[in-house]
Amino acid sequence: MGKNKGGKNKQNPVFRVAGGKAAKAKAKFKAQPVNTNLKKLNANTRKKIENLDNSLGEVRASLTALPKKKEIIVNEDVVLPPADINQAIDSIASL
Repeated sequence: MGKNKGGKNKQNPVFRVAGGKAAKAKAKFKAQPVNTNLKKLNANTRKKIENLDNSLGEVRASLTALPKKKEIIVNEDVVLPPADINQAIDSIASL
């Protein structure tokens, strides 16, 4: 019912402030200067990528390098004297 609030003056759209939204809208359509900093950014990123590649290459080389094999000492089979069965029977009988 009471959609229009009384006592407030409506703004007349014919008159606009020069520094308001109209100036911002016009600025959007103006030609913008080309950024020449892109070449500098590309050079910096290339340097960073090269540094990372070098460091990762060193890590990869250290991981893939075969460690020195230690000399494997093969123990020869120790020859044990045959067990004395008679002595074993006597020791079991004495228990």
